Amino acid sequence: MSGAGSATGSRVTLHVVSSLDGFIARKDNSVSWLDINRSVYEAGISVSEEDAAAFVKAIDCYVLGSRTYKHALELGWPYGDTPTVVVTGRVWSQARKSVEFYSGDLETLVHMKLAPRFRNIWLVGGALLCQRFLELGLGRVNTKS
Repeated sequence: MSGAGSATGSRVTLHVVSSLDGFIARKDNSVSWLDINRSVYEAGISVSEEDAAAFVKAIDCYVLGSRTYKHALELGWPYGDTPTVVVTGRVWSQARKSVEFYSGDLETLVHMKLAPRFRNIWLVGGALLCQRFLELGLGRVNTKS
């Protein structure tokens, strides 16, 4: 799910990585299969470290579910200081200054809370949260200036 964006709008991109059997993590919660050092792209196509860094730097905000948040903490927090919203009904202690927790309506989250502040929002997971975003059509958010 990725909206085209506009001069006055925000874009929410759904970032999904999955094995062919539909799972992201192994039974032991490992994602080591992602580290396999072989190219899945056609021969000759590559991305430089500089291009990859510029791409990641352009992400304004991440949105995660609570299990994805917990797993990201276990992995050593791959999101740096980029603002991150964790959608959860649980109470969490504040582990990082860049993280805020949200419990409520997803349309309100996107339209009222995120879109006015961010242009390039990445929805990282989990599966139920991604499903709700897709059902609600929250891929492109247009705001009025």
